[in-house]
Amino acid sequence: MDVAIVGGGNLGCALAKTLAKRYKVVVTRRNVERIRFLEDVGCEVCSDNVRAVDDSDVVFVVVKPKDVFNVLSELKDNLNGKILVSFVAGVKIDEIKEIVGCKVVRAMTNISAEVGSSVTAYYTKDLAPEEEFELELMFECLGDVIKVEDEGLLDAITAYSSAIAFMAKIFQSFVYAGLKLGLSKDLARKLTSGLFKGASELLDLEEPEAVIERVTTPAGTTIEGLLKLMEHRIDFGIVDAMISSAKKLSQR
Repeated sequence: MDVAIVGGGNLGCALAKTLAKRYKVVVTRRNVERIRFLEDVGCEVCSDNVRAVDDSDVVFVVVKPKDVFNVLSELKDNLNGKILVSFVAGVKIDEIKEIVGCKVVRAMTNISAEVGSSVTAYYTKDLAPEEEFELELMFECLGDVIKVEDEGLLDAITAYSSAIAFMAKIFQSFVYAGLKLGLSKDLARKLTSGLFKGASELLDLEEPEAVIERVTTPAGTTIEGLLKLMEHRIDFGIVDAMISSAKKLSQR
């Protein structure tokens, strides 16, 4: 299956880098020079959305919500027989189908798709089983895949796509802590990267409370740090950040 990615922004480029390892991929952007680097990983790049769609079987639309309806109107006559996958935040399938007549999938992922470590959630009622199988194979290039049965869940999942920035901020804070403790930047980054990787793998196997209990000893160093985190209400801050992201989406 050949893929057109309409919208060579940050997410579109992340998708392209990974999908190009297995599929023929063309990526569009008005200023094509901004995505010329994708040619180095085997993608074709162009500024002509219609031509890109004509030469593809699956069309990923990865543009801003304010631009999506103009893009769909431009492409509507060229989408017959194709599968349209929308990665546009907050735009529902019914809204898309008011413009296009093809099969539509709504999906969400994040830029860690670039390294095959994302989780891609999708919703559709349009695809035949064999089409859904092929699409899931494509999504598996990006990482794990989840099909949801309620389209409304994708709005909440979209907040998680933003959360990679929150994780990067937390990572950066650990590096700053290392610098404050006298470590070099390279050593602090290496230690932090190991912490994130190790914690992720452990938390795939155990509940968070079990991991905390295994590390925390009475009157030890860990409990002192945990109490300081509680003092700063870090857990509430993360919940508030996620809810704020989701609320912003609802204000589209």
